Amino acid sequence: MANPVPKLEMGKKYRDPVSGFEGICSATYTYITGCVRYELVGKSKDGAEAPSMVFDEGQIELVPEEGVEPQPQKETGGPQRSAPVRRSAPGR
Repeated sequence: MANPVPKLEMGKKYRDPVSGFEGICSATYTYITGCVRYELVGKSKDGAEAPSMVFDEGQIELVPEEGVEPQPQKETGGPQRSAPVRRSAPGR
């Protein structure tokens, strides 16, 4: 089974529209079944430990930065998606 490519960026702020929880994406969990989940770390209050929650990939959305228009995410491809290069041996 090929490893799924994470679609969210570490260090960006995301929100779960169902619970309203917002936080910085700090970890990606890829399960053997192919499920990809992300851990969001919220803000701590009064020096307490920062709360964190884990969400499925399709459940959370990017929180736009102040004054910056969100750009649509595009898949960049890369070697994991390209066809293998076939080379013939010299003298053939």
